[in-house]
Amino acid sequence: MGDVIRNKSIDIQEARAVVNECIGSVSRNPDAMMLLSQLKNKDEYTSQHSLNVCLYSLMLGRRMGLTGHELETAGLCGMLHDMGKLRTPIEILNKPGKLTDEEFQAIKMHPTHGREILLSSDKAVDQEVVEAAYMHHERLRGGGYPEGLTEVNIPFHTRIVTIADVYDAITSARVYDGSRSHLEATRILTENRGKDFDEDMVIRFIAGLGLYPPGSFLEMTNGEVAIVLENHATSRLMPKLLRIMDADKALTEERIIDLADEPRDEAGQRYAVASVLPHEAYGASFKSYYQRGLFANISHL
Repeated sequence: MGDVIRNKSIDIQEARAVVNECIGSVSRNPDAMMLLSQLKNKDEYTSQHSLNVCLYSLMLGRRMGLTGHELETAGLCGMLHDMGKLRTPIEILNKPGKLTDEEFQAIKMHPTHGREILLSSDKAVDQEVVEAAYMHHERLRGGGYPEGLTEVNIPFHTRIVTIADVYDAITSARVYDGSRSHLEATRILTENRGKDFDEDMVIRFIAGLGLYPPGSFLEMTNGEVAIVLENHATSRLMPKLLRIMDADKALTEERIIDLADEPRDEAGQRYAVASVLPHEAYGASFKSYYQRGLFANISHL
């Protein structure tokens, strides 16, 4: 993202190049790209969030039948949707406590700032990208901002980005809020489908992620903790895992566990999923495992 954003303006050609690289990678290995979306860092939240929303928008766009330029536009909408935060004071973005009314109003200006930044770009920016930057906090029932638009006035690409944005925000740790699990995020989206979010898109988005997205943390019925490596196309409820903690939640020797093979633990108990955990549960860091190369064979791009 550093190459895309320079001096609080954008390099639209560089942004397109990044999006097209993502499109190629998503086509070759969707699970690998979902793993990359788990490299969350609250100290670099806005830039990582923008990449994640790009990836999720591409996934949903493909599920909505987008191809070619339309799919590229969906990714670009996701990548540039929060450009307006470049004009939000950093002390407000990184404030750990509750915002004052004045500070919240400053945050709510970022859609307007984003539209201004994109329209002032030296290179032409697609209308859909400008709309997504300006409208991604609008909601179908009219309860969003900046204009309180309703369903008929919220464009197709913006609806895609809105779902991707909300999902990543819920599952990411930020300076003022902890992360919540994939299941909690999908529950919120499901409860508000047809109300705040496009119903068909929510259904397709959740189907695309699967029950256990790559990079998510799971607690097994024996108390051990594992990270999802990849899903099997024919048995998505039986993912391949990397065990990282024992039943006492102490780091232990990593072990690949493929639930499709019906493996058993040292006590002879069959491995089964008990619950989906929030990101970096029990102090474990997905990023540290990724940087050690433990996902090299899975996440080849």
